[in-house]
Amino acid sequence: MKEQKIVERIIDLSSKALSEKDRGKFTDYLKERAALMAHLTGDRVEAEEGALKAWLEKEREILDRLQKERFNVLKEMDALATKKRAMHRYSPKLPFPPVPVFFDEAG
Repeated sequence: MKEQKIVERIIDLSSKALSEKDRGKFTDYLKERAALMAHLTGDRVEAEEGALKAWLEKEREILDRLQKERFNVLKEMDALATKKRAMHRYSPKLPFPPVPVFFDEAG
């Protein structure tokens, strides 16, 4: 019966994570959920069939969301790399080299 409560809490956290738009909060819910899932290690989980089916469906939705987030992160990384490469290619070309400047403390 205790496992039933853990499964219900995992489903609740999964639903909250899926409804969250912020990546940070999304991962916080997944971390909290992972800690609960550690209690359910083993071959069998004793819970109602409906709860287990709901859990499986939530896991599929979480997997889809994680794949979308991975794609978005890779796209952002590519955009940043492109900007960085563009910045390294740019170097100002002046007609004269920079002149050293000497500061006089007395003047």
